[in-house]
This record gives sequence, C-alpha cells and structure tokens, in this order.
Amino acid sequence: MNILIGRTSNKNTIADKFIIDDNDVNDPDVISNSFCKYFTEIGKQLADKIPKGTNTFTEYMVTFPNANSLYLVSTSSHEVLQIINSLKSKNLLAIMVLAHVC
Repeated sequence: MNILIGRTSNKNTIADKFIIDDNDVNDPDVISNSFCKYFTEIGKQLADKIPKGTNTFTEYMVTFPNANSLYLVSTSSHEVLQIINSLKSKNLLAIMVLAHVC
C-alpha cells in the first residue's frame, strides 16, 4: 500500500527525473547544472529582496560606560602553553614564537 501511494521506507533514494522550466528532465548533467544554478543564484535573489537600511553599523554597536578602559586577567605560563598546544598546525609559526617567549 505504501509503495502505491509513493511512501517508501528508503529515505536515501532520489528522483530519477525533475521538472525544470516546465519540462521533465532525466539527464543527470542537466539536473546537476540546474541545481548548481539555483543554489548559486538564490542568495543574491533573496538578498535583493531585503530592504536597504539607513543605519550605519556603529548604530548597532553597544556602547559601554567606560569604553577607554581595559582589564586583563592574570594567567600562568601553564595556561599559555595549554592554549599554544591546542592551536592547529597551520599556526605553527605562532606556536614556535610563543613557545620560545614562554
């Protein structure tokens, strides 16, 4: 009964044809290119529908009572080395410099 009404238990199947520009299409290249075109254009199309704002970015920033102050929390060399060791290898130069300083 489920097969007759189009309900199947296999959720990993995809359709063998799609309707593209009111045409039934089963060519995988055309389907692939249509998906690519859709997903590369949809972002700009949606962005164009968003009304342009009149505010500048600074109007959304929170201001603090004393914006010119700075507070540093004390740390230990152990904590610094833990952070250095957690860095990915793409930051190897930074790791080497910091390890030498500590």
